Amino acid sequence: MIITDSQPLHAERLLRICEVIELLSIGKSTFYSWVKQGIAPQPIRLSSRCVAWRLSDIIKFIELRKVK
Repeated sequence: MIITDSQPLHAERLLRICEVIELLSIGKSTFYSWVKQGIAPQPIRLSSRCVAWRLSDIIKFIELRKVK
């Protein structure tokens, strides 16, 4: 998923792991490691085997990483 100016960002949209790692340009294991270490946002559990992240949390995470 590539975000363009023509696509509105809906802050409460939920992202699955494949969308998150594409936005961050990192691997799945790296992202899960960051989540475990408390570096990246915690997921929301949708079911016993399904998690997602709020787009707003991922945007905040990206902005904080830009500052550092």
